[in-house]
Amino acid sequence: MQWFKVVLLTALTISLVFQLFSVITVPITSNIFIAQYKGYRFGVFGWCKLKASVCSQIRMGYALQDIMLINDNEYLHLPTNAKYALSKLLLVHAISLVCVFMLWLASIVICVFWLRVSKNVLFGAVLWSMVTFMVSLLAFLIDVLMFGSYVTWASWLMLVSAFFVALSGLMICLLIRELPYKRFVKLQKEVEIDVPMRKRAGSEEAWVS
Repeated sequence: MQWFKVVLLTALTISLVFQLFSVITVPITSNIFIAQYKGYRFGVFGWCKLKASVCSQIRMGYALQDIMLINDNEYLHLPTNAKYALSKLLLVHAISLVCVFMLWLASIVICVFWLRVSKNVLFGAVLWSMVTFMVSLLAFLIDVLMFGSYVTWASWLMLVSAFFVALSGLMICLLIRELPYKRFVKLQKEVEIDVPMRKRAGSEEAWVS
């Protein structure tokens, strides 16, 4: 059963790291971006232009007013026909990161205090893993909807992260299945069963006579 816990924690740790890479994109960092198009690098909270070496402010969504690009009077063109308002949905990346972080903390508690955790807590963790999976998958789909084939490895990490979240949910289901048996084994070790052998022998003699 220990390998179930190892797989659970490993899967969620990898998922958490992958989602962190997808969130700390430009303009927070300069070398990580979810899409690149015509000299622009796009991130969850803004964008950067390579030629002018200028980045937008860290904020939610892109704006049409982002045309002030130092001596360049041009619009910020998105790779697809997606509207600027749609870029605000990139916030789902941050929400997904928070969901994975909460599931990661819950998995630590489950693995440490497994036999003392109620089934309701485990069922709640399974439901939360399903929500986290859908949010992670939604973040990747938003990237594809906005940037099409111009998405980079940072965006594909969201899809891989969703897979590891689904794997962690499966591990929690297996823990729920084994929980009653492990509790029974623990109870058997703690309680000594005394068998009254003398009474049994006396009853057998009385039956023979």
